[in-house]
Amino acid sequence: MKISYSIIITLFISLSLFSCKEEEPEQFDNIPGALVASIEGVTYDFSDHPRATIGTANDIPAVFISGTALSDYIRELNLTIVNLDGPGTYLIDGISLNSGYYQYYPAEGGAGTSYGTGPSAKGEIIVSSYHDNKITGTFRFDAVKNGEPETIIEISGSFDLNVSE
Repeated sequence: MKISYSIIITLFISLSLFSCKEEEPEQFDNIPGALVASIEGVTYDFSDHPRATIGTANDIPAVFISGTALSDYIRELNLTIVNLDGPGTYLIDGISLNSGYYQYYPAEGGAGTSYGTGPSAKGEIIVSSYHDNKITGTFRFDAVKNGEPETIIEISGSFDLNVSE
């Protein structure tokens, strides 16, 4: 009987070791490089909780991409792509609901500054791959400072994220 218990225990340990696999990072983990943007010539890695989620914008199917960059300022970046049906160029043009939004505020609290696309928006989101619940691509758009329509900044970057519902 000792031999059969030894064999069973050895078999159990062997199966346990070989059945372990490396787990994929959760969608809300810190994922460096998953969402990166250049804002006024400075590159930020929005690696704190980067995510892409499926939802609706004004009852139209959409994918929302967002992330946060933490430092002395908290920086947030959001992209919306409507009617995403695969790889292609999705215009940010003030007509479609495709959009970009950026805000930052001091980490210790206080007033923030926000920029967004609006009726006179110019830009694009280029989706290079969208399959198996993963989206990759690049973006570029002009964003207007909230309350100061004459202040416009250019934001560009890339994303490589899992998509969740």
